[in-house]
Amino acid sequence: MPDSEDLKRDSIGFFDGVWLLGSVTPDEAMMMVQHESELVRMADSFAKDHDEFEQILDAFEYSDVESIPVRLKGVPEAGELFGWADSAGSVDLGGLEAGVSGLSYALAAAGCIPAASCRWHPGPHSWAPYPVVYVSADRPSVARLQRHVKAAGCGFELDGNRPELLVLAGPSVAHTMELARRILEA
Repeated sequence: MPDSEDLKRDSIGFFDGVWLLGSVTPDEAMMMVQHESELVRMADSFAKDHDEFEQILDAFEYSDVESIPVRLKGVPEAGELFGWADSAGSVDLGGLEAGVSGLSYALAAAGCIPAASCRWHPGPHSWAPYPVVYVSADRPSVARLQRHVKAAGCGFELDGNRPELLVLAGPSVAHTMELARRILEA
């Protein structure tokens, strides 16, 4: 686990521009998981393929209605995606990406320290080949997480460039979102 000096810097594990989620309650984490699940469900229902799925999520995450897929611009129901966010109190994923935001919050609520996350997506903002959350955790926390990680179809990895962090990885956002739900239910 990082010491207090490590946590004062804006870099954990050599990731720049990170911020400490801080104290996250299980209720706050559950709210994030629920918002994320609804957003991903809606994006999936409107998208015809993975690229459109990513465009829709990017449009939401960056509050950029103009980047919604052209095919959906004339479809009144597509406005539901942004209308839902407004009615839900302008949903904020805390600057994190859909698909890994809920897991980051669930891990923080479980006493771990998320250091970085990426859902994997085409384009320059992606740096992982599949959804990942890098985390600092002590042995007892990892032992408590282990059965949930396996049950959700996710796994633990190590990154030789960041040996002080553990990587939680899933083959898809469905898996990382399932892991977040399982952690919070436990």
